[in-house]
Amino acid sequence: MSNYSDTIVALATPPGEGGVGVVRISGPRALEFARKFFVVRGGREAGTGADQTWAPRHLYRGEIHGPGGEILDDGLLLYMPAPFSYTGEEVVEIHGHGSPVLMEELIRNLVEAGARLADRGEFTLRAYLRGKLDLTQAEAVLDLVQAQTREGLSLAAGQLLGRLRDKIEAWRETLIAELARLEAEIDFPEDVPEDRTGRKGMKLALETVEREIASMISHFREGKILREGLRVAIIGRPNVGKSSLFNALLKKERALVDPDPGTTRDVIEASAYIKGRKVVYYDTAGRRETEGRVERAGIRMADRFLEGADLIILVLDGAERLEPEDYQAAEWLRTQGENGFRAPGTRVQVFVVMNKMDLPEAVREKEARGLYPGNGFYRVSAREGTGLAGLEEGILALVASPGSGDEIWISNLRHYRGLIRAREALKRGILALAEDRPPEFIAEDLREAGGSLGEIMGREFLSDREEVLSEIFSRFCLGK
Repeated sequence: MSNYSDTIVALATPPGEGGVGVVRISGPRALEFARKFFVVRGGREAGTGADQTWAPRHLYRGEIHGPGGEILDDGLLLYMPAPFSYTGEEVVEIHGHGSPVLMEELIRNLVEAGARLADRGEFTLRAYLRGKLDLTQAEAVLDLVQAQTREGLSLAAGQLLGRLRDKIEAWRETLIAELARLEAEIDFPEDVPEDRTGRKGMKLALETVEREIASMISHFREGKILREGLRVAIIGRPNVGKSSLFNALLKKERALVDPDPGTTRDVIEASAYIKGRKVVYYDTAGRRETEGRVERAGIRMADRFLEGADLIILVLDGAERLEPEDYQAAEWLRTQGENGFRAPGTRVQVFVVMNKMDLPEAVREKEARGLYPGNGFYRVSAREGTGLAGLEEGILALVASPGSGDEIWISNLRHYRGLIRAREALKRGILALAEDRPPEFIAEDLREAGGSLGEIMGREFLSDREEVLSEIFSRFCLGK
């Protein structure tokens, strides 16, 4: 995508049959192209075709025409002038009945008239490039469209309305103010007190920003779960009832269940909802030493899925004595947890589930709990459904709810990494202040922190020194 000054067109509603289909046109020739294929029916409009004049933000009823003037459909038209549209450009939307053939025909006619078929995300990209959205808001558009839970929708809506942007802007203003103080020390040392009394207040201000960033970072895991759903991987040796538990949690037959070991050789994924919260379950291949090439490949694939899981359920067969493979699976989880195989911002969560409680018990609870101490332990019968309610409550407890008030949760990995970099730079700056280091060193840390925050919003922290100089002279009156 290199030309953002031309006129683009695309279907704005989901493809396929529907009650309504909307074609969106954006760019300097949007009105020109729309007039070729839409004629207002009667009313107070003067003329037809290229002579039509449309008032902004009014819905007009008329006919959608083909290039030869033939009527294709009865529809509506909405005109939004620049810069008061979604993209900041001239935008026209043509609403017709949701026929795939009709929508394809209209778009093809517009392209043949001179419009360009839009690239993926180009309408929102143009909105960002024209200052209608910052980068966090642009990303929130996609999160809003793809939201699969009520909480995920709420997070995306808050970000789209600018909650994250406003918070970062507040941090940016603090950093600029403190950077101005440091520039004053550098450029006007004669006006700085000998004891540098201003540094105490600077340290307090930076510590406040660092604490707020740390709080936002700490909620990344919860925010990501609310947006994408809790990812739960079910593991264990063959024939302990992993697939049966998988089906029972889904409340439908999704995985093949068979008494022969090694039935599951691939990772099977399916989603369910617990009290409105999305949970994504992964049924994995049984963990054991095997010569089978396909089965070994299934185990390796399962290992990759475990890296992204928020919860791992280790299933045991309560009707049989523990086998070496059970201990090996628990040891593998402990080792991987210690080596930090989790995704950024997450930590190991493991439930031990003793299955087949409808059969005579062969494993003592103390022995089963000892495989992975300190985590959740549940006794269930996947076949009979007993104990599943308690397990689901334990799973649901891992999906926190967003706090009220001014607390902001993030769910985007790019934001998380940017905040991590900003916090590390701030911590270095605070330490340099505590050690009374020269202002040049501290200023560099603040610029780095501000640069990381600017990257999150898709803008420069400081394009030049003008903002800092303005801050210096307006607040310190050093230039009088």
